[in-house]
Amino acid sequence: MSNGGIIGPANTPTRILTSGVWSMGEQSSAENAGIWPYKTGYANILVVGGGGAGGSSDNTHDGCGGGGAGAFNPMAIAHYATGLEFTVTIGAGGAAVTGGTRGTVGANTVVAASGFTTQTMNGGGGGGTGNNSGDQRAGGANGNASGGGSGRQIGSSVAAGGAFGNDGGAGGGAGAGGGAGAAAGAALASGFGAPGGAGALFVGNNTTYGGGGGGGVYHANNNGGTGGSGGGGNGISLNGSRAQVSGTPSAGAANTGGGGGGGGYIGDVSAAGGSGVVVFSLVGLAAATSGSPTVSTYTNRNTYVFTSSGTLTI
Repeated sequence: MSNGGIIGPANTPTRILTSGVWSMGEQSSAENAGIWPYKTGYANILVVGGGGAGGSSDNTHDGCGGGGAGAFNPMAIAHYATGLEFTVTIGAGGAAVTGGTRGTVGANTVVAASGFTTQTMNGGGGGGTGNNSGDQRAGGANGNASGGGSGRQIGSSVAAGGAFGNDGGAGGGAGAGGGAGAAAGAALASGFGAPGGAGALFVGNNTTYGGGGGGGVYHANNNGGTGGSGGGGNGISLNGSRAQVSGTPSAGAANTGGGGGGGGYIGDVSAAGGSGVVVFSLVGLAAATSGSPTVSTYTNRNTYVFTSSGTLTI
């Protein structure tokens, strides 16, 4: 059967629509020629940037801010043509810092495909230092991600969150918590570290991502701020005299976009942010993948979690 069973002018298939009745052989030939319609599918996609690092102390001043979470963007169900290949680039978390400096921002996570609007989620802002003066006290901002928490917040500004993040909180004597995908970091007085902002739940795999880092402390016998749910790292704690450091600030969890914990009065150290992540939630199975994503099933959908760069074809 030729021409799709239609008598008259040439009935050439297109990628969008083909009418008529076609044999399996004709369909195969048209597919090989790149002129047979795409099948269609549905997908939810989550893109999270790398978390920012907490701020570090100069060994003489107050608590430091926690790092902001990477930008968090769950995309609504969309209608895509199957055969489309997505390229995934995972952003690293911001590196830990020393010497009384603001935390390093996280790196961008990117998802791109032909004919698809590229999704770039910026890394979280770095936490502010606890230094007595200078612009490094303010938490850092970075594009559409969450701002870092401010250190020793006396007279300096708060980092503003972007379109897919929230503001970092203002601090008192202690460092402020980093902002996060769902809630901005808080601020506490009396030398305690403020908690990081809570992250946000992605319904595609029932997992929370993007917690802000907790702020570090200034006074002895006080606790650092806890990291926000979704991978935020804890701020440093002090016990006894200020020279006695109870542990170190903890890093944001890998592949959550969580912010790193802030340093404190003593220790000259911060914690790194957690790397970013990309999650695809599909009605059917992916046609092909690279980069070894973790594959599982949740609520009758197939999820592909990318913790390193790779590709997915639907």
